[in-house]
Amino acid sequence: GNHEIRLGTPFADLLQLFDAQSILGVPLIRAGRVEGALMLLEAQNPERFRDQDLETGMVLGTQITLAMESAQHLHQDRRRLQQLTALIQASTVISSTLDLDTILTRIAGEMCTIMDATSAYICTYDPESRTSTVVAEYYTPGAIERESDLGHTYDLEAEFPGTVEALEIGNPMVAQVDDPTLSESERRHMRYYGGKS
Repeated sequence: GNHEIRLGTPFADLLQLFDAQSILGVPLIRAGRVEGALMLLEAQNPERFRDQDLETGMVLGTQITLAMESAQHLHQDRRRLQQLTALIQASTVISSTLDLDTILTRIAGEMCTIMDATSAYICTYDPESRTSTVVAEYYTPGAIERESDLGHTYDLEAEFPGTVEALEIGNPMVAQVDDPTLSESERRHMRYYGGKS
């Protein structure tokens, strides 16, 4: 079954939980932090596990921790490879066409892949009128926000007041829909398009 075990659970309770006669437990430790546990159960013999089994269990625990760490690094390496592949594909598109709409749409798509986002928008900015126009957009199959915004011009001071200052001083920014500092118009826009961040 699916059992949740809390730290400090008495061994008697673990024996009962797993309907076991004997349990050997070894913490899985990585970089000084407990990442999990290796548990071996014996259903019939209450004297099954000895000190030498504990030593073997600790060696196995170390091997399991190393295997978990390797798997995590492999996952990170694969993710990085996907990002680099997307960047190469985007640069290939840029060099293979002179059609700006195609280039921008493809770059928006590659950015979704790289950043693991559901949609991407590329906008121009007019500092005199403080407006921004959507010139490219891309939606992944998992996107909720499927209503096209292409060609729409936003009055940033009225609709996205925090954005103007960040744009003009060249600061990147992150916003979440539940951020208390978000203006009501920004929150309304995010909710309308199903955005979370």
